[in-house]
Amino acid sequence: MFSIQVHSPSNFYGELLMKIISISSANDIPENANLLIYGAGGRGFRLVNLLTKFRPDIRVIGFLDSHEEKNIDQYKVYRVSSLEPLLKEYSQISVIIASAFANQIYCELLKFNLNYIYVVDPYIVTPTKYIFQSIDEIRDFENHISDISYLFKKQSNKDFLMCIPDLYRLNKDPKLIYCKLVDFFLSLNEQYFDYINKDVIKTIIDGGMENGGTSLRFLHHFSGCTIYAFEPLEAAVKLSPFYTYIKNCSQINVCFKGLSDEPTSGRLNIDPDCFGGNRITTTQSCQYSTHVETTTIDDYVKNNNISKIDYIKLDIESYEIKALNGARKTIIRDRPQLAICIYHIPEHYYKIPLLVQKICTDYNFYLGFYGIETFLETVLYCIPKEIDKN
Repeated sequence: MFSIQVHSPSNFYGELLMKIISISSANDIPENANLLIYGAGGRGFRLVNLLTKFRPDIRVIGFLDSHEEKNIDQYKVYRVSSLEPLLKEYSQISVIIASAFANQIYCELLKFNLNYIYVVDPYIVTPTKYIFQSIDEIRDFENHISDISYLFKKQSNKDFLMCIPDLYRLNKDPKLIYCKLVDFFLSLNEQYFDYINKDVIKTIIDGGMENGGTSLRFLHHFSGCTIYAFEPLEAAVKLSPFYTYIKNCSQINVCFKGLSDEPTSGRLNIDPDCFGGNRITTTQSCQYSTHVETTTIDDYVKNNNISKIDYIKLDIESYEIKALNGARKTIIRDRPQLAICIYHIPEHYYKIPLLVQKICTDYNFYLGFYGIETFLETVLYCIPKEIDKN
């Protein structure tokens, strides 16, 4: 006779939850902690920057990785197999996970004698989070947000705007703010299509088509439409599984240029970890970059004899203001509906609405928030009052 001892699921998950602690603020990390950060990519280094600014009492020993061991800047990346001797070398080590694969990683870490495993909330380590250098900068941002609140018709939009500076403050309870964000997120339907009057859209500018998925969604929503799609990273389109369809679709016209306020050329810096992190620059380049050209919406519309543009969508990684300035004539002439991403640079939350108001009066303004896991994908919708059905 022999017996097998089996942990019940409730006991197993109870033990698991006791060891794993979610970090939703830099203040949640223990004082004077010795930290190993699991994740030596963008999230891990954004966490280092956050701790440097707000928690100088914390010492980052290095990074953990499942496979390779190397040096990055002044930090060493250790294999997970090195964790046991590190626990003996340093006292009171805390491991904190800053990775999109946290659920697999903390299961791997459970075999080690760790008191706790900390998991960073994605909100903390996204590119738009904790980018301020001081509380004064947060206050300045908050003042600007308050100044533009009157532009928005819906109270839910005003409330969302005021959540943003609160989320940046370390002395606020982020869980209450997250609840408000979730409520707002659940009130919406689909990115780029909320608040839009679909009945009057026939011609579309798709600024930042990436792999072409958004253009295909336009075909679905707007029967018989014509799309003028822009993407400076040609490979992103041509290597897409959608490209076979797109290149043979008479309704989609692809231009392999970026959108700006003037025709020019520069380098597109490519983030290998995140396609959406690519940036056009005329002054600097990184390890992965390629030559690109830009055009303006006004020039493109004129050169291609386009009689009217009904809808402009821009998700072009911080070039939105330049593209809007390059579309002034088209916006004034045609009064298109707009869906503009405003989350790439914090100042865009207030600068882009003010710019649109300056270019063309008698527009109604709305907000959409679609990045519930990353605090990204905030879209400004601008609808001419004469066609607004909201």
